[in-house]
Amino acid sequence: MYSASFVESQVRGMKAEGVSRADMIRYLTGYCQGWGYVFGAAGEMCTPANRKKYASYRPDHAEAIRGACQALSKSLPLAGSLIRPFGAPSPEGEGSGGRRSLTDEAGKVGRVSGSDEVACDGCARVDTRIFDCRGFTRWLLAQVGVPLFGGTVTAQWEYGPNWVLKGDIRDMPRGLVCCVFRPSHTGMYVGESLPLAGSLIRPFGAPSPEGEGSGVTRSVTDEVVRHCGGRKGQVVEEQLPGSPRWERFGIPAGLYTNAELEAAGVKFDPAKNIPTLRRGAEGDLVEELQAILNAKYGFALDVDGDFGINTEAAVKAFQKSKGLTVDGVVGPKTRAAIGITESLPLEGKVSAQPTDEVTLPSVVPTEAERERSGVEGSESSTVSQTEMITLPLSDWQSIRAAVQAAYHILQNYE
Repeated sequence: MYSASFVESQVRGMKAEGVSRADMIRYLTGYCQGWGYVFGAAGEMCTPANRKKYASYRPDHAEAIRGACQALSKSLPLAGSLIRPFGAPSPEGEGSGGRRSLTDEAGKVGRVSGSDEVACDGCARVDTRIFDCRGFTRWLLAQVGVPLFGGTVTAQWEYGPNWVLKGDIRDMPRGLVCCVFRPSHTGMYVGESLPLAGSLIRPFGAPSPEGEGSGVTRSVTDEVVRHCGGRKGQVVEEQLPGSPRWERFGIPAGLYTNAELEAAGVKFDPAKNIPTLRRGAEGDLVEELQAILNAKYGFALDVDGDFGINTEAAVKAFQKSKGLTVDGVVGPKTRAAIGITESLPLEGKVSAQPTDEVTLPSVVPTEAERERSGVEGSESSTVSQTEMITLPLSDWQSIRAAVQAAYHILQNYE
């Protein structure tokens, strides 16, 4: 089983090599096989603390969440004074091994230190991540910068902007990476075989072992789905049609470029192939949005790929200035107004110079606030009313101050 640290290094390497988003997903789903299922999780590290958290959120799943963790099961076998590693055979003559009740010794798990993490010694899932089915697909796509919104399987499927194309599984384009669905469950159809190193997928870029030739490949006949299943408690692989049968598919918006979809013979609407971005989205698509807002419209956002409160405030201010619906969501109309008109990736499409004017709200203190401040015309910390001002984008200091004021107003308003 591969570790989370290894997978993160592979993601960095594949991005540096310019590997396509879809091929990265193929590798990632293979690397994650064996990682654990926890209802409600979406890529958090597999630790006793995180398992406790999710067990407390869903008591109906608590037994399964705790039972799959050697540190949280009701009692654990000992090897001398230490907890015996998970899966290790009992020493000769020990029988089933000495056991210490965790429920009778609250806070005293593992060695005398009382740390839950000590009890992870020897566990195969140290330095791995946990998911439920919809959290797994969401996490996978986030690693390549593609957002997938929806807190449930149904919500993901029904949120139209998630998909450039979706439909019945019988109409799914074979060989293209996409999400697949059946009642209350989802997974990732990956479509192509990958080279193996023993029983594991060989790391991206790793040379074939001596004498192996081009590498052992597992024939998947273009029908492999990898998903995080509750029944087996981990990320697993199965063949289509699956049991129960997979029923629907969705190609995530932005996973493929328009040229890639056209080359595959897929009929689609190019306008749907740029993902809708909103608060909570992460990745390189958000970085591109932030860079465009900074370079073309004078905002001062950190280009960190995190669509948080600052980016949302900037989007709302932009929408307000252009007479658009002020919802902080970058959909088709906002994309067009910002100037994002082509399919991703967007590298090289950001102008280095401001090209427009943006009208932003500015803080205007009341007379009473000015009197309390003791300085005529100064701004108090209380936001009581606003007025709209228009500034030339060449005036960088003024526009930065206006953006900060807009952010402050929105914080207090919400």
